[in-house]
Amino acid sequence: VNEVKKDVEAEKKKIMDEAAKKAQQAKDEAKKLSEETKKNGYAQADALQNKGGNPLEKAANKKLAEKLRKETDEKSAKIVSEGDAKADAIMKEAQKQADAIK
Repeated sequence: VNEVKKDVEAEKKKIMDEAAKKAQQAKDEAKKLSEETKKNGYAQADALQNKGGNPLEKAANKKLAEKLRKETDEKSAKIVSEGDAKADAIMKEAQKQADAIK
């Protein structure tokens, strides 16, 4: 009986450990994508801000660049949030599988 309990606990631990790896991988991928999105968005905003000849055009481009940076920040935050949600779902499903083992 104790041997069976040990096997069950080992199987549960294995399921949860694998899920933790997958969850961390999902978070890492989301973070990487978020950073890349931010880098590209800010590069576009910088290029836009530095473009333009007359003062009026430069002022308009500065406003557009600020808006682009804000949108980039929101998009990056959403990517991270979705990665966290995916990781949570992975762990929840693993817990369900582990609880089903008797």
